[in-house]
Amino acid sequence: QLDVCRIGLGLYGLWPSNETKAIAKKVTLKRGLSWKTKVVDIKELPKNHGIGYDVSFITDKPTKVAVVPVGYYDGIPRSATNKAWMLIQGQKVPLRGKVMMNMCVLDVTALHVKIGDEVVIIGTQGKTSVTAEEWAEWSKTINYEIVTKINPLLPRKLVK
Repeated sequence: QLDVCRIGLGLYGLWPSNETKAIAKKVTLKRGLSWKTKVVDIKELPKNHGIGYDVSFITDKPTKVAVVPVGYYDGIPRSATNKAWMLIQGQKVPLRGKVMMNMCVLDVTALHVKIGDEVVIIGTQGKTSVTAEEWAEWSKTINYEIVTKINPLLPRKLVK
């Protein structure tokens, strides 16, 4: 008895709670999930320009934005609108405007971004990371919900 365990969320390298993590002091989980996409468009916007449905963000200065082809259909929580961050060139860049069905807009004013650049939604780029726990915090939910809502139709790549 008690010689079998159900790993569950641990398969992704995630703890179900801080309490569980504190109890299992001798166990180390390695992150086993990254979610990436690419920049598909770049726009230069003037000051006072609205972004997204319902003009949910207005630029306060001239702003360069990158469009990425992921949205709530793919598993990006709409509740993370104007709160979330993704990674481009190892830098956290803010999501601006409402999360749309199949795209998001990122403020890349400070970067020299080009179409095709990698965007990390969950994972690490350089020395910087964005975690499922952060997405859960931005969305006022739990990390389980973040990873289980990633659309199962998205292509997967197993990396050993």
